[in-house]
Amino acid sequence: MGDLLIISHYKVRYLDFLKRELFWKVLIWRIGVSIPLTILINFMFYHSIATVLVLTVVSNIVGYVAQYIFELNWRSLWRVLNGKHTKD
Repeated sequence: MGDLLIISHYKVRYLDFLKRELFWKVLIWRIGVSIPLTILINFMFYHSIATVLVLTVVSNIVGYVAQYIFELNWRSLWRVLNGKHTKD
């Protein structure tokens, strides 16, 4: 019984680590790649820096939340796509 509690404790800590890792992975991608590209592309179409900044901020907030939710649910989605509906 004690061994099961230890294993469960480590599994919970590992899942918390994965969630933090996913958070930072998504954030670094957004800041390092997505935001600069979005600014560049938007500026090519809307030659107003105010419009570009508003569009960039809004689109990256929505994109960040969507990507984070996708990353969190990827394992479950992958199981469903492979026909394995059981939970760990």
